[in-house]
Amino acid sequence: MAIWGVWLCSATLAFFSWASTTQAGVVIAWGDNSEGQSNTPEGDDFVSVSGGFWHSLALREDGSLEAWGEDGPAVNDVPSGNDFVAISAGGTHNLALKDDGSIVAWGENNFGQGEPPLGDDFIAISAGANHNLALRDDGSIEAWGKDTYAQNGLPSGGGFLAVDAGGVHSLAIRADGSLAMWGAVDEFPLVPEGNDFVDVAAGGFHSMALRQDGTIEAWTSWDFAGETTDIPPGKSFVDIEAGWLSSMAIRSNGSLVVWGDLETGKSVVELGEGIVDFAAGQSHALAIQVVPEPSTVLLLASAAVSLLLMRRRRSRNG
Repeated sequence: MAIWGVWLCSATLAFFSWASTTQAGVVIAWGDNSEGQSNTPEGDDFVSVSGGFWHSLALREDGSLEAWGEDGPAVNDVPSGNDFVAISAGGTHNLALKDDGSIVAWGENNFGQGEPPLGDDFIAISAGANHNLALRDDGSIEAWGKDTYAQNGLPSGGGFLAVDAGGVHSLAIRADGSLAMWGAVDEFPLVPEGNDFVDVAAGGFHSMALRQDGTIEAWTSWDFAGETTDIPPGKSFVDIEAGWLSSMAIRSNGSLVVWGDLETGKSVVELGEGIVDFAAGQSHALAIQVVPEPSTVLLLASAAVSLLLMRRRRSRNG
């Protein structure tokens, strides 16, 4: 992300069957709420969330959108319709991917970030602070918006598998599983080596990547709050997100780990199981948690207790 006060982005990899197969749940939020960005909407039918500077964006199971928080340049005026399959909130603008493979943008457009490329073959979108990336189904990348540090200067080659737009830098995974980074790369160490990467996340001042074995790599020239040094141990991670000065990762059991600084203290925080999606804004965080249904065991236990109480009452009444 940017060297000055701009935000990060949250990568959204969207294949068209995703929205119909992801579990739905309620939106939870924490951190800064100065603009109402942590005041979550009602409902247990959300499948995806994304956080901007001071606003939040969510996708419902029926394909419709919700946005809340600071409304700036009409960033909360979501387009109508029930045909959206993926979302990504930028600094003060938003992107959404439709089920026909086209991209919609709204909000701030001072750097052209609100003018997405034409086409109906997009499978992934990522909104950065003021620039955007999108992945076509042939593995080619499109970039648009602010380009001060050549964050839109695409790497050579094709067949890319994933993209993520940060503040003034961008990340991608090549077809061979290796990493590509461009933009303000002079501010970052070299990317980790290897051909086993499956996910990337570009943050405010740092970058993250997830290996196939479930381990996390993180790198930066400035570690302000442990966002790259306090990586939790283990090989059970399946997804990652990078915030302004924070990092997030989800384990295979659905538990979420947050570390770095999210205006809630510089320490590692773990949330319970049932998290199916998550995102970091500039200084707030969002997640979707599945509401647990009573299990058969609990129902049987409850029935057994009720039966025992009934028997005791009968014995007392003689």
